[in-house]
Amino acid sequence: MRNKDDTLDELIGILISSATFDKDRILRSAGRVGPKAWQNLIENICNRDRFGLYRKLQDMLAVAFLPTLLSQLRSHLRAIITSTLYIGPARARSERYYRFQDLAVSEIDPDGKNFPMFLNSLAPYQVAQLSEWIEGLFGYGLAISRDRGGGHMSIDLVTKEAKSDIVDTGYGVSQILPVLGQIWWARARLRQANAATPLALLAIEQPELHLHPAHQALLADAFVGELSDKTGGGGASRGRLHFLIETHSETLLNRFGELIATGKLLNTDIQVVLFEAIEDERLTDVRTSFFGPSGELIDWPYGFFQPAVK
Repeated sequence: MRNKDDTLDELIGILISSATFDKDRILRSAGRVGPKAWQNLIENICNRDRFGLYRKLQDMLAVAFLPTLLSQLRSHLRAIITSTLYIGPARARSERYYRFQDLAVSEIDPDGKNFPMFLNSLAPYQVAQLSEWIEGLFGYGLAISRDRGGGHMSIDLVTKEAKSDIVDTGYGVSQILPVLGQIWWARARLRQANAATPLALLAIEQPELHLHPAHQALLADAFVGELSDKTGGGGASRGRLHFLIETHSETLLNRFGELIATGKLLNTDIQVVLFEAIEDERLTDVRTSFFGPSGELIDWPYGFFQPAVK
C-alpha cells in the first residue's frame, strides 16, 4: 500500500483516536475513509491477523496512553485524599474548663484535642444544629458556657431535666463527641461543597471505645444518617459521605444488620473486611463478608467474636 505521508498520518490518526480500540469500531472507521488498500489492511488485521498485529497495536496504544491514564488517576486520588478526614482511636480526655483562644478552627484534630475550640468557632446556629442532631440520637444536646471575663469556656450536656459539665457525665462522652462532631461537620461541608466532588471519606478508628453497648448501636444510626433520604441511599451518589470504620464492636455490626432488615440501609451500601491472624506464620489473612438483603451476615467466620478453644 502506497500513500502520501500526510494521508497515512490522517488514516493512522483516525485509527488510534477511537474512544475504544475495538475491532468493530475500527472496521467502521476504515470503511468510511481511506483507499481500498487501507480498508483491506484493516480488515486483515481485525478478521484474520496472522501476524498478531491487532494485539501489538493494542499494547502500543496502551503504552502511549499510559501517561494520560496515570495523570488522570493521580488527579482522582488527590481529590480523594484531600477530601478525607480522620479521627483516631483515643480521643483527648475532657476538661472542666478550657482556656479561650481567639482562633478560628475549621478542622477537628484526629485526637479531638481541639474539639472545644472547634465548637467555639462555630456560629450559634451551627452549635444549635449540631446539638439538635446529637440529641436526636443520644438524648442529650450540647451547650457552650463562657465565664464573664471571657478567658475560659466549658462544654455542657443538656437534657430536658438538667445541664451538667461534660466532665461529670462519664469518660465515654468525651470519646464520642469528637466523632459525632466530625460526622456532622463532614456532612455540613459536603452540602456546601461543589456537587462535582468525587468522594468524601471519613476514616475513624474504634469509635465505640468506652461506650455503653446501647450507645455503640446508636453509632450505626449516626453513620447511616441521611442514606435513607432523597440525597442518598440506593447506590453511589454525589455528595454522600463514605466511611472507613475500624471496629471490634459486635453490637455496632449487629445494628447495621438491623438497619438493613428495617429498610433504613441497603445491604449493598456496606462491606465488611476481616483481618485474621494466621497462626505461626506472622501473616494476616484479609477476607470480605457481606450483609444479605435481610441483614444477615454472609461468609462470616464461625466463632469470630468468641475466644479460641485450646
